[in-house]
Amino acid sequence: MGNGLLDRKIRMVADMIVSAGKVVVFTGAGVSTESGIPDFRGPDGLWTKMDPDDFTIDSFLRSAEIRRRMWSLLLEGGLFADAEPNKAHYAIAELEKMGKLSCVITQNVDNLHQKAGNSPEMVYELHGNMRRAKCLGCGERYPIEEIKEKLLSKIDVSACEHCQGILKPDAVFFGEALPEKTLVNATTHSRKCDLFIVVG
Repeated sequence: MGNGLLDRKIRMVADMIVSAGKVVVFTGAGVSTESGIPDFRGPDGLWTKMDPDDFTIDSFLRSAEIRRRMWSLLLEGGLFADAEPNKAHYAIAELEKMGKLSCVITQNVDNLHQKAGNSPEMVYELHGNMRRAKCLGCGERYPIEEIKEKLLSKIDVSACEHCQGILKPDAVFFGEALPEKTLVNATTHSRKCDLFIVVG
């Protein structure tokens, strides 16, 4: 694409944003790969290292070995890396500062929109957030840094300290429903927006 055509497209999108009262931004994996977060389906993605069937909620609940392997792989695969937001994340956060953004709807689980400056209450995470773990028994949440430290120290992270329930990344696995309240809110904002931007 020539620079002239690209400049015209950028101006056109900028004009649409200026004219819009409510902007919704929907982001996918392409936004996060720019920050060094591996995607799941790419040449070096997670599915080249692990069977996607191991990421079903049924497999996770059934097998302690799968749970141990998954935690280890997530640690080795960089999903717990301290990634930094990129220009796209900062541009979306800027829309909020300008008062244009209605919300961000994201398929990503990396917390980078919040890290870039978007208010957590304006980010609807359809697939959850890998920056925390959740107990499936009592619902207690743990910062992922705490889980990472335990993994690096070879401490078992399979059970909740409070109720001994199973801990899992606070992300949606295959076979789990999307979080209902998040989905309802995202849908409502999408229906009421003047401009819907899909990135990544």
